[in-house]
Amino acid sequence: MLPPPHCRRRTLMFVEFLKRGGVAAAVLLVIAAMLGAAAHRENAVARALAEHGVPAVATVVDKRTETIRTRTDDGTRTRTSHEVAYAYEALATDGSLQPLTVRHAVPRRIHDALRLGDRVEIRYLPQSPTRAEVYPGEAASGVTLLGALALVALLAAALAARIGLALARRAIGSGRPAARPETAPRRVALI
Repeated sequence: MLPPPHCRRRTLMFVEFLKRGGVAAAVLLVIAAMLGAAAHRENAVARALAEHGVPAVATVVDKRTETIRTRTDDGTRTRTSHEVAYAYEALATDGSLQPLTVRHAVPRRIHDALRLGDRVEIRYLPQSPTRAEVYPGEAASGVTLLGALALVALLAAALAARIGLALARRAIGSGRPAARPETAPRRVALI
């Protein structure tokens, strides 16, 4: 026994929606959720450093600049990254001082301003001393980008869903989905 006509129409509409943009909308929605979760996690670290970060004085022990060149069809692309290593002592859970060295990617202006042996103030998380903020706002800098990308992916998912729904409605209304054999028009060849 066949399901009632309104159920068949809904099923057909859903299938047409998936074919005409629903899958893209679902993929974009998953990407938006993943980016949003990453932004939330990074924001939690930034907040924890701002609220509970323990100030310490660190010494610049190493500086590196790395340039990577990659060849593409459009030519050669160059990407330069700057990294600074800091040594500091963090208070361990047993009350002793634990020596640590952490490396951080930093903007060029900070990399160029620092010299080996410079002493800078940092903030670290007491429960995870290697999670440190070596310049103000460092932990929050990626949150804005992740949030913006999540918003763009969410808007693209909504647009794909809207377009897919409009195309599915048009296909259902015009009778473009595959017809069942008993309702398919017959073709007669004229001789």
